[in-house]
Amino acid sequence: MRKFKILALLLMASLMFAGCSKEDNKQTSSTEQKTEEKTEEKKEEAQEPTADNPMIVDEANKQIKVYAEVNDKFKNESTMHAIVAKSGKNNEQSMFVSYANQNDLYDALEKLGGKPGNNVTMDNMGKEAVKGDKIDLTFKFQDSDNELGINDVIKDSSGKEFDIRFGGNQKPAKDMNTGCMTCLQSCPLGITSNASQLIGADEKDGVKYTLADSVPADKAPVVITYKLAN
Repeated sequence: MRKFKILALLLMASLMFAGCSKEDNKQTSSTEQKTEEKTEEKKEEAQEPTADNPMIVDEANKQIKVYAEVNDKFKNESTMHAIVAKSGKNNEQSMFVSYANQNDLYDALEKLGGKPGNNVTMDNMGKEAVKGDKIDLTFKFQDSDNELGINDVIKDSSGKEFDIRFGGNQKPAKDMNTGCMTCLQSCPLGITSNASQLIGADEKDGVKYTLADSVPADKAPVVITYKLAN
């Protein structure tokens, strides 16, 4: 009888230990899962540019993300300057002011395999449309999960859709330091620009380029993505 009691006690202790062990494993597994989720969240955050780290180059997806801020006076005024570097001379004339640099954008596009057009010059501007690899340009505003295309964010009064190309212009971009990252007319200075309109379309033909009313208020942060379309 005594042996039976001892065996019973040993069995109960064994079952209790097994239960505790399973519970410990559950807790360990749960902790590990939460740690992995936090790590993934940090990785995602690291992939988004900030004012302190304004450019992220994603070689796997052939895209570049830059941090910028809204200049909302261009909801009512027209400008051919879509995105200009904060360090550039034309930064006050641009719809979006980027903390990234135009020369770094050129280098990043080349690194991803982009081929610049380099066909629009100071001599032929207004007569020739920019060439180079096509760029898909999207905008993601703070507190929004939606990525908007350029035609949703910027309006061309003529009704033409934007056709953004890797124009190139590395040397004049450095020499002139206008900071032009994206122009809305085929430009001899912009790293990227619009093949749908020639220089002078605004002054000669009265075309106006303005921000959509849905664009957030002045200084609102935005992540702009340059993606090679081919």
